[in-house]
Amino acid sequence: GSGSTPRSSTGRLPASDLFSTHPATPERIAKIEGQPTYPTTPALDEQQWRDLRLICGADIVVPPSTMGGSPNATAPPSAPAAQDIEKQVALITAQIARVPKDPFPYYQRAQLYVRKNMSQEALVDFDRAVELAPRNAGYRNARGNLHVRMRDYSRAEADYTESIKLNPYATLPRSARGIVHRLEKRNDAAHADFDAVLAESPTDEYALFNRGLTFRDQQRWPEARRDLDAVIGRNAKHPTALTVRGEAWRTFGRVGRSFRALRQ
Repeated sequence: GSGSTPRSSTGRLPASDLFSTHPATPERIAKIEGQPTYPTTPALDEQQWRDLRLICGADIVVPPSTMGGSPNATAPPSAPAAQDIEKQVALITAQIARVPKDPFPYYQRAQLYVRKNMSQEALVDFDRAVELAPRNAGYRNARGNLHVRMRDYSRAEADYTESIKLNPYATLPRSARGIVHRLEKRNDAAHADFDAVLAESPTDEYALFNRGLTFRDQQRWPEARRDLDAVIGRNAKHPTALTVRGEAWRTFGRVGRSFRALRQ
């Protein structure tokens, strides 16, 4: 009809008209730069920012696991003074009061409770973090570690298994579950987990060390010595690996080598 946009012989609009509603880039930039300013409102006041910076910078590294398996011979970081932990707990508690649906502060406070050996309080916070973020594998790993400390191995296994489902390529929860199997004397299941980790990462010290301990538990000394040799080859001052390897040499009647291993 009169005034209508001309079409091609196929009945379609010309390509130039299809893009006519999209201004050129310089035009868009000019339009954005021509927008009036508007007042902003800070998300937090100065005190709240200070609290947040302290919370985010807090040392919340979990102490070395008591699961019988860290291959690291280095000393753990020094624990903060008790009064510093109390201050951090108070700040995080205030943050939880302000934002009760954020799972991370519960996780942070739980880690601090672990440092204070307040396992039940830590468990309550880990439970809340997992409830708010059920697909966070890290929260489940941390709760699994706590379950192991509390010798609640069935719940620890459940957390590690769920973590593996959420992140199938993570090696740490699979090794941790292997340790739970070892503690429960389910050696075949322990080997299955450690072997799966080592198939993906043959030099994983954590899995090598704990598989060596599993072999030790089974009195399979040649295999235990092989894995412990591999750990010591990467970490010559690993105290537990040296001790267990010395035990292996003693079992084979190699007293001299056993003594040298234990002396290292």
